[in-house]
Amino acid sequence: MIEDLIISEAKAIDSKFIWELRNEYSIREMMKETRLIDWEKHEEWFLNVLFNDNSHIYIGFFKNQPVAMVRFDLSKNFKQSFEISIAVKTKFQGIGIAKKLLKESIKTLSYKVNKGFQIISIIKKKNIKSIKFFEKYGFILIDQSKESFYYSLKI
Repeated sequence: MIEDLIISEAKAIDSKFIWELRNEYSIREMMKETRLIDWEKHEEWFLNVLFNDNSHIYIGFFKNQPVAMVRFDLSKNFKQSFEISIAVKTKFQGIGIAKKLLKESIKTLSYKVNKGFQIISIIKKKNIKSIKFFEKYGFILIDQSKESFYYSLKI
């Protein structure tokens, strides 16, 4: 079933999907910024990120519809690191989409970056699903703050 997942680099046409995904309640709850984002602000952010060499966004398509995205942003806080953000539409969670998206997007990023780096996942402490997901994938807890855990995976 998950074999049907196709992953591609984000394009301008994916902006609306990412905006809708970002504004889903259960996804917003686990983000740093939990309020709804309006379309104009999103569109400006998305175009800046899309054409920025320090950011890489991939979309997961399941049965020809966009269902997930993963973004890697060059970290300002950790050397040779990308901070990750991953989200799957609520109704498609729990069937393995995030795992395949993560695996394939890391592989693609590795080809592009072509040198050793680490991926940092900053997870709210209340986000038990994501904590388990990243630990299961091999991310190691490296630090924490009052609200978040910091996990790392060396590539």
